Formats: sequence, C-alpha cells, structure tokens
Amino acid sequence: MENQQPPSSTLVRLGWDPGSFSKDLVIPDSNVRCWEISPRNLLLSSSIFGGPRLERISWHPLSGEMILSGRGESHHAMDIHNHGSHPCAEYVRALVLPEKRVVATRPWCPLVGDAARQVDRADTILLSRGGQVALEGVLRGAGMTRSWRHILDIDNARLEQLTGRRGW
Repeated sequence: MENQQPPSSTLVRLGWDPGSFSKDLVIPDSNVRCWEISPRNLLLSSSIFGGPRLERISWHPLSGEMILSGRGESHHAMDIHNHGSHPCAEYVRALVLPEKRVVATRPWCPLVGDAARQVDRADTILLSRGGQVALEGVLRGAGMTRSWRHILDIDNARLEQLTGRRGW
C-alpha cells in the first residue's frame, strides 16, 4: 500500500488499522480437515471428498483466520457461520479462479452501525483496499506465484464477464 495516506485516528481507535493486519493464515480445524492443502500453492488445494478445487476464501485480517470452500459447496456467509469465529462482515472475501490464474476480492468494510458512521468515505476505501491487499500478501506467502493476477473490488458482473458463469 505504498503512497497511501495513513489511517485516520478513528480507524485506529476502532481497531481496524490496516498496518496491524495479519501476515499469516490459520485455517480452523473444522475446515482444514475437509481439504487437501497444496504445499506449493494454497490456491491449488482441493476437497478431500473428491469434490471441487478451492473457489472461495474468507479471511479475517486481524486474526488471520481463513475459511476455505469449493465450487457449489456453499457461500461465504455459510462457511463463516459453520467454521468462523468472527462476525461475517469482518472477513475479506475472495474468489479463486484457477483456470484463469486469478484471485478476485470483493469490496470490504467490517464497520457496521455507529462505527460505520464514524469514518468518512476515504477511510472506508483505505480500509477496504488495505484488507484486500493484505490478503494478497498472505496468499503470496502461501505460494501464489506472480503468474496469478489479483483483482480488487470485483463485482458479479465482472465475474460473469471473466468466467461466463452466473450466480456468484
């Protein structure tokens, strides 16, 4: 996040300073036991049940907790409910498109209610980008090579354009 403004004191006070985001990942036991984790590139992991490869990642930037799921198995919210230990809004959500060598992250803001009203739009953008870029760093540390692209702020229309698939 070079050339970015430092977070406001409000973000720091609310506990969401992008500079304090984890550089690691921890997959909960209830989730990891369903996956054969690729030792060379986490993004190439597959279900132990012979099902699909990894398609969805939910990552909590403060704790490093990462939830994995495959195509058609479930959605981020269900995975977080079943395996996560933090509120759903606090997870950065990513989609893995191995055939395109792409990881695409959704816009993200963990702040809700009063906390959301305390920050301005610039801080919200800084926070969102900070979480998405921090996840990219974690994935690079877990084997994501330079041949993979990272797309920030993906939406369903762009996903459909990339994959020809609806229902993201």
